[in-house]
Amino acid sequence: MARHIRTGAGTDQRGVRHLVGYHPDWLRKIKIARRVASGRRSLRTLLVNRESPKTPPPERVRTLIQAGDAPPIELWLKDPAATVRSIRLTCRLPDGDEEVEYVVECAGGGAKGR
Repeated sequence: MARHIRTGAGTDQRGVRHLVGYHPDWLRKIKIARRVASGRRSLRTLLVNRESPKTPPPERVRTLIQAGDAPPIELWLKDPAATVRSIRLTCRLPDGDEEVEYVVECAGGGAKGR
């Protein structure tokens, strides 16, 4: 049986705090990519799950990301064979026209029975 969702937080390149809800046996890391003042694209780690998987990942997982006061983004995934390694989610934050990219990495490389 999968364990309950954990919560964590991280700060992006512009100092915006992101809250994250995740399954501890599925998520390994979340990164964010966005443009900085110089115009370059910057990649930064928002959250690292330092807890090692104790059970196989559940068949369905949910990851919630909330940037500042913006409404949360929920990512639901059904992956019964545990084959997903990472997900790239590109979205526009409510604070402007800028797009950001979240990279959600799976724990254990997406293999069941680690």
